[in-house]
Amino acid sequence: MHAQGLLHTVAYGVALILALVLFLAFRGLQGMKYNLPRRFMDLVDPLIAFVLVAPILILLGLALSFLPPLHVPGNLSVRGAARTFGLIFVATALPEEILFRSLIQNWMMQKFGSTTAVLVAASILFGCAHLNNGPQPLPNWRYMILATIAGFAYGKTFQRASSATASMTLHALVDATKHLFF
Repeated sequence: MHAQGLLHTVAYGVALILALVLFLAFRGLQGMKYNLPRRFMDLVDPLIAFVLVAPILILLGLALSFLPPLHVPGNLSVRGAARTFGLIFVATALPEEILFRSLIQNWMMQKFGSTTAVLVAASILFGCAHLNNGPQPLPNWRYMILATIAGFAYGKTFQRASSATASMTLHALVDATKHLFF
């Protein structure tokens, strides 16, 4: 189990470096959405998407025995939850959304159009990237299924938004919910 945790940490370090390199090399690619939100809906869409996708992910996660039973931490505070959200936003959502939405999904949309097939393909790639995550045995198909569904919501939010910040926000909301309550 310790080796799996180390592998996960190394993978995230590699992903951060890759995201940074790709960002610096390809930031001029049209549609990357590397800017602050330009529309009010860029702040609202992630919240709407969260309300729609969170119950699906929670129920399916429980049914697949991926998530433990819901628990509400006794020492939960707004400050602690905000800190958790912020750390997840910077360390997980930002690099993964740069890689999977701004680079991969955006490139596929540029090449093949903003079709449902492109959104599904990008979501499956995102899901497959989570096969190596624990704590369940590897390959973790439960995580892949849930990450694919979440990736679809992140991708749809990215398509609708004027900024990649929208999909990053949704991603951080989903991950913070898992971290804080499961």
